[in-house]
Amino acid sequence: MLNQFESFYAQPKLQAVTLSLCLACLFFAVPFLQRRARSKLTDRQKELYDPIAKDILAQVLFLFGGVVIYSIVAVVRSDLSFISGDALPFVSVLGSLSAFWNIRRAELAIRNAIHGSNEKRKVRLADVYEKNLNAYSAGLVAFLYGLIVVVLVLLVPQELSTWLWLVNFLVTGPAIYALSWSISSLAVATEYARNPKLGRSNKSFQQTATSGVR
Repeated sequence: MLNQFESFYAQPKLQAVTLSLCLACLFFAVPFLQRRARSKLTDRQKELYDPIAKDILAQVLFLFGGVVIYSIVAVVRSDLSFISGDALPFVSVLGSLSAFWNIRRAELAIRNAIHGSNEKRKVRLADVYEKNLNAYSAGLVAFLYGLIVVVLVLLVPQELSTWLWLVNFLVTGPAIYALSWSISSLAVATEYARNPKLGRSNKSFQQTATSGVR
């Protein structure tokens, strides 16, 4: 039973289809969903939403740039072995590191913004901090897993199961989640730090920013 499981998930065709669906989602589905979300916003909300949405899409696509290059080379050589290697774990590691940088900057902005805030503003800043913390938790899981797999690939590649690529692929999800939310949290926190009046009575900015990555 275990051998059948491993042989099924080790099939190059299954790997190619899975990776193709992932890349197609990034290049086509995500922009489509962002446009749908944007169509429901007011003109003022669109001004706030557009930079965040573009930043999320650009950073995630850049993150998968290496995988795209790997994929093109694999198609030319008819060799998909890279999927079982370190390409996807590197996505998790690099995506998490980018998220950590954004999270740290967001935390500093939140600390700066909270001085002199009233209770309503503090509650909204606490919500931003919670989203930031969630992004950190997801990023930490993806980072530790990716780092362990990269080390194993370098030291004992022959000991790794053939189906590990599927787990590697799934763990890129938390990395993308962490990166997306960290960008949104940083944008919101920066705006709060820049504008002392924001959040005292108007919820539009925070609702707009966070809607882009839900």
